[in-house]
Amino acid sequence: MHGGYNVAYMNQNPHYGVPLDALRTLEAEGAIGPGKLYPAYYVIPGNQGSPTVMRRIGQEIAADLKKDNVEGVLFVAT
Repeated sequence: MHGGYNVAYMNQNPHYGVPLDALRTLEAEGAIGPGKLYPAYYVIPGNQGSPTVMRRIGQEIAADLKKDNVEGVLFVAT
């Protein structure tokens, strides 16, 4: 149950939320260097989030990614 959207499709195929299948294909094809996918992902709620808190969380995530020299990110909206 989710107040923002119907989760039925996500429950059928979690790759709709985190498209690791497509990213692994790109990695295998050489579009993303081998072993270059970040070993974790971030999930934050957007439904009724406080802008002040969301800004702080975004800054913390950005700092983590910069520290690890991440060169790009994929934002997936549900």
